Amino acid sequence: MLRLSVLLALIRPRTLLLGIAVMLPGNAVAWRDGQFSVVLFALMLATTIALQSLSNIANDYGDGKRGTDDQRIGPVRMVASGALSLRAVRRCMWVCALLVLLLGASLLFLAFDQWVQVADFAVLGILSMLAAVGYTVGRYAYGYYGLGEIAVFVFFGLLAVMGSYYLQTHQINSSLWIVACGCGLFAAAVLMINNLRDLDNDRDAGKHTVAVFLGRKYALLLYGCVLFAGLLCYLMFALMARQWGVLLCIILMPMLIKHIHRLRLATSAHKVGAELPAIVVINLLVNGLFVVGTVLSALLFQ
Repeated sequence: MLRLSVLLALIRPRTLLLGIAVMLPGNAVAWRDGQFSVVLFALMLATTIALQSLSNIANDYGDGKRGTDDQRIGPVRMVASGALSLRAVRRCMWVCALLVLLLGASLLFLAFDQWVQVADFAVLGILSMLAAVGYTVGRYAYGYYGLGEIAVFVFFGLLAVMGSYYLQTHQINSSLWIVACGCGLFAAAVLMINNLRDLDNDRDAGKHTVAVFLGRKYALLLYGCVLFAGLLCYLMFALMARQWGVLLCIILMPMLIKHIHRLRLATSAHKVGAELPAIVVINLLVNGLFVVGTVLSALLFQ
């Protein structure tokens, strides 16, 4: 029987807030458009959090099996530390995958009454699961070839925002694409912080992340560009869709600047890793402000 502390360390609770953040924009616009179900929203949150948990467990398993985490700096990983065996973590991975399937199936059957729609989204769900596991698990784990940030951008940005809106409304909102891009960029920034922290260890272990390819200086430059491009996406949506309340997101600019400045001054992997909670909070704030701005726009400007 797993101890609660070990299970929590395995699923990394702080990163699970990302699953909440990425579900907010699409659902907020669906509410604005008068097509919002609290039950569907709750199931989306549960499914996304379970999917993030699956990704974290698979990451611990894949990196632990390859020995990538043996000399890592940062939070203790369960396989590398010996707290859990590969077999135990593999069982947890299967249990979590089953939970994702159950939650996802419940969501789809409640959201749709046509089998074609269920089947289409089921394919997307399976691809999301494969992406969650395939980041570090398998012979050709794509996280070892610098593709992790792209996968996060697609699944925790484009698919999360556009998919959540479609699940609520059964329609595609073309103006949401730019918000989906912004959401994906901020989500990718979470992985970028991890990879910046683990840069030296990943290089030694043969894990070729974007940070390893670019080196610390240019990886930090790219990181700053990703954050400001992400914020710009939200502001552009406010102007293009005339959702003036969303301009509230601009108040995060000083926080972004201070966050990037602290990273530039970080002289150790520990100090870089200390910025991980900050970028998770920034994800919550930018998407939370988007919700507030959407509500204000609906109430005051329309």
